[in-house]
Amino acid sequence: MKPTLDQHLMNLNGDVLKGWLRRMDAMEKGSTRKEQFVRAIEAQLTGNLPGVIARLSLEEKCWLAECAHQGRFVSAREFQAKYQRMHSLD
Repeated sequence: MKPTLDQHLMNLNGDVLKGWLRRMDAMEKGSTRKEQFVRAIEAQLTGNLPGVIARLSLEEKCWLAECAHQGRFVSAREFQAKYQRMHSLD
């Protein structure tokens, strides 16, 4: 059984999740728990996906496309090894 988005997000560090929320401009006041961060990220992805994608760098968009193409989560390490950091495409 494949892990869900919720499970992937829950495995991340809370500071990473907060950073993503700041980049999405979706940090909610009073949010302090990892579960709150995960719910807010899921809400952004399901309710504002075009806005989320618009804020990604070109390298991040390529990484997302690689995951979609392979039909699985591709780790950052694997992506960077395959594309050798893509020469700063930002």
